[in-house]
Amino acid sequence: MDIQELALELQTAQQEVAASLAGATEHELHTAPGDGEWTASEVAAHVIEMQAMWMEKIANADEEPDLARSHSEIERRTASVEAHSGDDLGTVTHRLAESCGRTMEILQGMSSSDLDRPVTYGHTSASGTSLEAARSLVISHLSEHAQQITDTRRAVGGG
Repeated sequence: MDIQELALELQTAQQEVAASLAGATEHELHTAPGDGEWTASEVAAHVIEMQAMWMEKIANADEEPDLARSHSEIERRTASVEAHSGDDLGTVTHRLAESCGRTMEILQGMSSSDLDRPVTYGHTSASGTSLEAARSLVISHLSEHAQQITDTRRAVGGG
């Protein structure tokens, strides 16, 4: 697989997220489907924060092959979700487009040989290649959250 093929997969997943948010009302964005569950805007804030962060970690796997989030990265994620949970659809859409562009830029700065780098995830036995990490930590993650946003909007009476 080369970078361009992976970029097409990434672009498709990013489009799924954008489509899941299209036309969302403020109620759909800011209403949780149940106690302890995230609103669509919180999921979107997480997507905006996580995709470039993961792709950056994958791109730098030659320097640090363990992709597990550090404590400060976890705190940054939580702070970002909290700070942007009340964003309106225009702001969410704008921030998402910027995040998608940055993530694509990071990926396209990599070479196809970078996709073969071995990586691990924390102290578990999870390991693989940068390509597998990009697919699971970014692309599949985006698709899963696109579905979560769609499901959340439906659960609160919209979408």
